[in-house]
Amino acid sequence: MAIDDCASYIYCNGVDSFRDSCPESTYFDDRTQECAFDDAGVCLRESISVSTEELPDQQASQGGEGDGAPSPSSPAQERPHCDTTGDGDHPHPQRCEYFYRCLGGYLTIVRCPYKYGWDFPTKQCQPITEAQCFRNNS
Repeated sequence: MAIDDCASYIYCNGVDSFRDSCPESTYFDDRTQECAFDDAGVCLRESISVSTEELPDQQASQGGEGDGAPSPSSPAQERPHCDTTGDGDHPHPQRCEYFYRCLGGYLTIVRCPYKYGWDFPTKQCQPITEAQCFRNNS
């Protein structure tokens, strides 16, 4: 599994390893072991062309014996704005396994462990089958 761009990384879970990729406009920061926004131009990319053939498609797996991950009931907000008074965690708008963390005015993106998703009510990573990934406004 060669990594050929700075958005990709290898996720290890015991003896298994999986190739994954950070969301668009982010790169994998090997120092913090998290996806980070590329505001400083650390990883200049003209386009994102990361193959994820080795990863199962979460939506496709829901039809049969998949993870049973819940579908979003309403979209989460786009990337949150952080200031020094608003520390906290926020849902990622497209990917349940990621969430945004505001701390001291800085925004980072964090990935939950393998087969876990960020649960909005508890604001913690929970098993993907139990995680309520997005805010329900009903």
